[in-house]
Amino acid sequence: MLEPSCLSVFRDELLRLFPDDARAADLATRAMTLSGHLTARDVAPRRRLRHGLLHRHCHDKSLAAASGERAWMERCFETLEEPESGCCGMAGTYGMRERTRAIGQTLFGRRLKPAIEEAGEDTVVVANGFSCTEQIGDGTAQRTLHPVEVIERCL
Repeated sequence: MLEPSCLSVFRDELLRLFPDDARAADLATRAMTLSGHLTARDVAPRRRLRHGLLHRHCHDKSLAAASGERAWMERCFETLEEPESGCCGMAGTYGMRERTRAIGQTLFGRRLKPAIEEAGEDTVVVANGFSCTEQIGDGTAQRTLHPVEVIERCL
């Protein structure tokens, strides 16, 4: 599973570091998420899950529609909620460091944590970043699925 931060390295930062390197340009055009790959090949889900709560990694949000994660999750769920437009509060190790943990927990507690805690038992919580998954698992009793796991259930 390609971490959203890795995808942004291949799509954005690599080209800035090596603007004249054909290999960097080639990798930038070929790097994609599974959902991006499936969308490009016109693959459709065969079934839908009832309700999903989606939290996308900050790097995925910065790539806008480039990863295709949100669009595919919309196709996999009858209803999909994305309660937090910002960071989950983990931000790599930021949310784990002693001097910044409280700030990370405050960010997590704004919208994402309450939405997860208020979600019904039939709600599938989806997170595509390792840090986000750790934050959710550490701060709630809810298990998260990666978008690839959701796609597997829907194909």
